[in-house]
Amino acid sequence: MYNVLKILNQSLQVQNSQHTKLSLGDRSKYIGLSDIGKGLDCLRSAVATKTAPTIASDTTQNHKSNFNAHELSKHLRLQRGHWFESGVVEAFMLAKKDFIHQLEIEIKHNNIPIKGHLDFVFIEQNQRPIIRIIELKSTESIPKTLYASQEAQLYAQLGLLAMHWNNKVFSVPATGKVSQPKTFPELVKQLFNIDLADDCSQVQLEGYILSLTMNEAKAFGPYKANEIMLNICLETANKIWSAKQDIENKIKTLNKVAYNKAFHPLCDYCEVNASCPKFRGVDVPGLEAELLNLQRLKEAEKQLSQHIKNTENSLKLYATKISPNNDWINAITQRLRVGICAGKNSLNEELLKTELLKYVSTEQISSILQNSYKSDAAYERLYLGKIN
Repeated sequence: MYNVLKILNQSLQVQNSQHTKLSLGDRSKYIGLSDIGKGLDCLRSAVATKTAPTIASDTTQNHKSNFNAHELSKHLRLQRGHWFESGVVEAFMLAKKDFIHQLEIEIKHNNIPIKGHLDFVFIEQNQRPIIRIIELKSTESIPKTLYASQEAQLYAQLGLLAMHWNNKVFSVPATGKVSQPKTFPELVKQLFNIDLADDCSQVQLEGYILSLTMNEAKAFGPYKANEIMLNICLETANKIWSAKQDIENKIKTLNKVAYNKAFHPLCDYCEVNASCPKFRGVDVPGLEAELLNLQRLKEAEKQLSQHIKNTENSLKLYATKISPNNDWINAITQRLRVGICAGKNSLNEELLKTELLKYVSTEQISSILQNSYKSDAAYERLYLGKIN
């Protein structure tokens, strides 16, 4: 089993690297829209991807001799997105809709090379044509809300498509369908024989982020092109490129680049968190084994909790079938029955405000609510993180 995982790890590393090179090219030579999203979260992390040595992409690379479970997890996470995308492409093709897979936008803004790779762009003929951008995100679980970096990436896609609608900056090199840059209306005409106006305002432009797991899917949107958000994205691209050049010209080091000083859940996945000034502290190498053991216990607890939930759901389904009248089911030393529990009571703040408005002013309501909140005492929490 050990050798199988080692081979899988090495193969995925090569596959991920080759896929990146084929679909995205040399990412150190331009600013991608996902880089902009990352830069809004943490400028240092985004700049590092443009200056740090890239992983070799051929099979002759000297791989580490020791198997690394964390490394395998990272490669599986990256490859999961590619596998999902391939499956979604096949599904969308069966829907018989006109769409472009991996539309590339390549521009220069203030001499900064910027490339956008749009997962899916649907073209719907209508009295007012509808252009829908769909950005695919594969996740372990469906989030309640999106990261700001993901939304920024979509805003950049929408903004650049609208801004450069009639400029020859669009192509589809990944699929080989359109290799020479064209305007967006020209490209759509060539691919689908659909006529679009030269003025972007004549179409309805919107975007969605499609979040997928192995069991669930959720679409966030619609998002609209927003000039303010586009300007923020372009300014972030400028900061990334400027810092990259300063590092390459020995004007500054990576640790002099601004970084996110607050807690961020993606810090554990950052490839350069080992040297991040945010985590400067005391070195205690002997503590590693105990921390790894705690991580294993937490993972076991998570898996056990899911196993308990799955078992309970199976038993509830079985009990409903075997005892439609909801009688007790006896099993020698144990018994079970599916019961109905009352839902939790919670305060609907908006409803309360509406009711209070009948008696007091808006200002008084705000004061009443503010004075009614109770803060619990501060408590200690243990934060664990991976050093990459």
